[in-house]
Amino acid sequence: MGSKTNRPVGFTIVELLVVISIITVIIGILLPAFTAMRHRARDLVKQSGMRDVWVGLSQYATDNQGVLPESVATVGDENTFVSWQDPTMITGFTTRAPGYRRSLSAYLTRYISGPEILICPYAPEPLPYWKDAWHAGDSWNNPRTPTLNDSLYGTFNHYWGYRGALAGGQYVFEGPTLIEGRRTQSNLLLCDNLNFANTSVRTFSGFTSCERLPHDFELRDDDSAQPIWASNEPPHLLAELSDSLKAVFLDGHIETYSSLDTYAMEVSKSLDGSTPYTGTTPGYFFIPRTAVKDIHRLVRR
Repeated sequence: MGSKTNRPVGFTIVELLVVISIITVIIGILLPAFTAMRHRARDLVKQSGMRDVWVGLSQYATDNQGVLPESVATVGDENTFVSWQDPTMITGFTTRAPGYRRSLSAYLTRYISGPEILICPYAPEPLPYWKDAWHAGDSWNNPRTPTLNDSLYGTFNHYWGYRGALAGGQYVFEGPTLIEGRRTQSNLLLCDNLNFANTSVRTFSGFTSCERLPHDFELRDDDSAQPIWASNEPPHLLAELSDSLKAVFLDGHIETYSSLDTYAMEVSKSLDGSTPYTGTTPGYFFIPRTAVKDIHRLVRR
């Protein structure tokens, strides 16, 4: 009888290396496609939420003689006006004038599917008490902030009923107050937040956004503000946000725009929106140019 050669059962080192190399190549091919699919899925969620907000605002206006809800991003009223506030505001200060709603939920709870659609799907994990604040509405009392504050900021900019300063106050941005629109008002309802130097709400001075930024980090520094992405990178790197920002308009269409195709709007300390803050300010909020493309039709001061 001939003798049998004993051969170890299993793979050789060379065979293992070949298999690992093949798996690595496959992962390298599939990972960008998976990332793109995830990005597309989040985009669809965001657009669906924006459209739901538009539907809710339209239904609210139908029930209120065509008038949209007022902005909650103010302190005071027409007679005792103090200032406009950050347009991401979802629940205003408790010092808001008596009889004036201080929360978006007080207007919209009946008209939108839930508070989740007001949080950008690209933003970090929201505050743990976010839903509690929404359901509490005007009576929200944040145990982590001073009693006279109790405000809450989100990840989108809400522009219905809002006014802000453009070009240092030469022009006034005025958000829509009627569902059919007005000639001197913008048609912009809501858009992604892209902000610079938001030092009056946060301790950080730089770019912040609900979208991912170049070399960003999660900013979670204020108990009244939803966590957001922040970056200290120079402005020219914002080109990386090209075609990733979204906005919804009065007619219900959703627009994708570039971070470079925007105007910088400043928060105003006057009721008519013509006087921007000085010193420590809420910063600049970038809105799509199409929202003010007919700038000559806007109110000039």
